[in-house]
Amino acid sequence: QAQCDRAELNNAIVFAWSDNPATAGATLYVAAFDKTTGSMTVAPTSLGTGHVPRLVPLATKILLFWNDGTSLIRDDLVAITIDPADVATSLLAAKTTVLAAANAGASYDARPVAGDTAILVSQRNPTTSYEVVLVTAALAMTAVTKARTADGPIVVSVTADGTKAQVVRASGTNIEGDLLNAATLADVYTAQAI
Repeated sequence: QAQCDRAELNNAIVFAWSDNPATAGATLYVAAFDKTTGSMTVAPTSLGTGHVPRLVPLATKILLFWNDGTSLIRDDLVAITIDPADVATSLLAAKTTVLAAANAGASYDARPVAGDTAILVSQRNPTTSYEVVLVTAALAMTAVTKARTADGPIVVSVTADGTKAQVVRASGTNIEGDLLNAATLADVYTAQAI
């Protein structure tokens, strides 16, 4: 097991992992436990080929993002919504593409913003820009492409009040930060040395 993530919401604890992410064709799994009783509510369940899962707890749902495919570099970046009251049924839902493989990079990150919305950042192909996406629990999306190099790891954090998002990205040999308005995705500051 590798590339593991965990999210907790209400009484559900959900885990996601990839079985062998160092090779093409890794399988993505999800399992869930009842927080109160400790009993397994969903045994390890395969969602098919995939890697780099990210679980993001929102106000009422959990979003699961992952790279869906057999490539170790670029695959479709997809998502499903998990209802903590019925994790097993949620896993049967059709996945929604957040960023198609032709445009996706190898690195991404996601965090809750406010209410039932998450913010996701991803490298793009080519790496001369990156994508910022607001994703709701209903998988409605608002996306903006930022024309700034992101050619290595990229991460995002959100201020406690949910109004700003800090994107930190590799740009050549530099580490740079972009501060965004978390509601509009407009730039507040860009390319700040970190």
